[in-house]
Amino acid sequence: MRHTRRQWKPNLQNKRVFDPATGSYKKMKVSTSYLRTLAKRLKEGRTV
Repeated sequence: MRHTRRQWKPNLQNKRVFDPATGSYKKMKVSTSYLRTLAKRLKEGRTV
């Protein structure tokens, strides 16, 4: 077991997300897996 240990890092993206509660955009650093969850929450009308 002399292999170099692999590091698992999240796939982070800088995104501008509209916040319906304040009516403005927010810059967020989110993972791509969370982008799907975020889209689902915004479709339901929940806040960021």
